[in-house]
Amino acid sequence: MRAYRLWGLIAVVCAVVAVVAFRVAESRGDRAPDEGADGPCCTLPPPAGGASAAVPKIPTGSGLPCLVEFGSDECDECKRMKVVLEEVKTDLQGRADLLQVDTDVHRGEAARFSLRVIPTQVLVGVDGKELWRHEGFIPTGELLAAVRKALEPHDEAQGR
Repeated sequence: MRAYRLWGLIAVVCAVVAVVAFRVAESRGDRAPDEGADGPCCTLPPPAGGASAAVPKIPTGSGLPCLVEFGSDECDECKRMKVVLEEVKTDLQGRADLLQVDTDVHRGEAARFSLRVIPTQVLVGVDGKELWRHEGFIPTGELLAAVRKALEPHDEAQGR
């Protein structure tokens, strides 16, 4: 009977050590950025000191709302979103400006828009107010439908 108790105690200790090690690794960020079943691709790194590239102007000042795609060249979901944005570019032409912002370069913009993860898509009105937001990858059809719906009041005001 003593052997069973000893083996049981060893099993419990191993399980506790495994759980603690997993939690420590998770809090330190040792896990891959795309782990986590259905969630968005990547969490954002903490803001760093000034970026050297010019900060993008959001909204652009063209008199049109602006669809901004926040992402990174290092993120697989962000790379997939670039393909989607190319597909919607012609459909949104004349209705909204399309802007891609690399959060590795423009961390201040990520903080300004309170991003939690990338990719994130934000539709910004001419007045700079957020009209719509989505976190993670979104297929072409869903993106177009959501943006069209969010643009309806702007289009009506423009007489479209």
